[in-house]
Amino acid sequence: MLDEEFIEDREWMLKDDLEGFNRELMRYLIWYNTERVQSGLGNVSPLEWICYKFNENSPQSKILWTHTRTCPKLKEGL
Repeated sequence: MLDEEFIEDREWMLKDDLEGFNRELMRYLIWYNTERVQSGLGNVSPLEWICYKFNENSPQSKILWTHTRTCPKLKEGL
């Protein structure tokens, strides 16, 4: 359901600038479905929620980070 405020603020566009209204509508829907924080998703944006769920079920790497030093001869350029 579209936010009433969105329609009320752009109602004039429906009569005078339908193309502009459609552009604004697409911007709003993209923002709403990707960036707007949603309480039903745990106060994160839909895009953040999808990324979290995708990563939650993916296999984790078993490789550990190691600390290595640069070889002095490589530092000198051999």
